[in-house]
Parts: sequence; C-alpha cells; structure tokens
Amino acid sequence: FIYFFILLLDSITTTIGNSLIGGEEVKISEFGTFKIKEVASRRNINIATGEEQYTRESHVIKFLPCGELKNAVR
Repeated sequence: FIYFFILLLDSITTTIGNSLIGGEEVKISEFGTFKIKEVASRRNINIATGEEQYTRESHVIKFLPCGELKNAVR
C-alpha cells in the first residue's frame, strides 16, 4: 500500500511540475491552483559592507488555495 501511494504521489508531482515548466497553470478542484510567478530583479545593500548588489529576475512556484480550503484551515 505504501509503495502504491509513493508511486501515485510521484506521478502527481511530476505531472504538476511538467505542466508548470510548460507555462501552464495547474488547477486541482476543491484544492487550489499552482502557477509560476515572475519575480523582478531588485536592488539590495549589503549591511556589512554597504555594497550595492542586484538580485536576478527569477521565477517561483505560487500556490493559491481554493476558498473552501482557506476556510477549513482558518
């Protein structure tokens, strides 16, 4: 039973990951939505040295829970 669950979970996460890599949103009914969010580059200052640094633009995975899940957790 545990082996089956591990295979199922691996299959689900692989499918979600491949869809996100392809630029698609993944909606799971009564659970939520996974999507890619772009994070712009920004300026930072190193407190120790005072040196100005810039972070690169990047992408992060964002999860938006459905309303039912939000209410259940609150």
